Amino acid sequence: MNIRKESFWSNGNTFIVSSIFFFLFSGCHTANVNVQEALNDYSNNHYHAAFSKFARLAHQGNDTAQFNLGLMYAGGKGIPLDNATAALWFRKAAVHGNAAAQFNLGVLYENGRGVIRDYTAAAQWYEKAGEQGDAEAQSNLGVLYENGRGVVQDYAAAAGWFQKAAEQGAVIAQFNLGILYHEGLGVTKDLVQAYSWFNVAARSGDVGAQKSCLLLEKEMTSAQIVQSLSSAREWFEAHHK
Repeated sequence: MNIRKESFWSNGNTFIVSSIFFFLFSGCHTANVNVQEALNDYSNNHYHAAFSKFARLAHQGNDTAQFNLGLMYAGGKGIPLDNATAALWFRKAAVHGNAAAQFNLGVLYENGRGVIRDYTAAAQWYEKAGEQGDAEAQSNLGVLYENGRGVVQDYAAAAGWFQKAAEQGAVIAQFNLGILYHEGLGVTKDLVQAYSWFNVAARSGDVGAQKSCLLLEKEMTSAQIVQSLSSAREWFEAHHK
């Protein structure tokens, strides 16, 4: 079983799709209204109007507009795709503490898009976003610790970040945490915990986790499987009310 990493951009998909709709109101009420107007323009496919409004607010220092402007450049919606300029605007928003921008900037550095690939910088930005509770940043940072990219390899740290992301429902982190428990990396080897996290991820439709459950059952007693299923069911029900 291998650690998996698939998170990309602030919506967790391989490409930007609906990330533009993520925003946190900040600043004065007038700025919030203007940001909402820009978001409405974007949702109605009025990309040029949205870009104009985001750009005006971004130059005024609004981090929400800076973040969304970065997404427009990164997605090439209404404007030519330009990851370098996307990185510039993500950085401006990230410095203001915008967690989604910090995460996306980390993604750019990890993948060398618009910037020179720099795993250390990626880890630093993921950590900033992760400390603010961004589950995808926590998950990606866990992968960097597992692989020793940009940070000293540390399975315990990887497990800690996977745990934080998994508790928030990040399926990839749930799967990866299950692997660490199965292999005893950074945590005490625990087949019950491993199966439980695989099962939680499987309940969200993760095919890899479903296959892992079937494989792991061959290593477990019937009592362990029952215990794991009960734990997974309780967690899933508590987080999906």
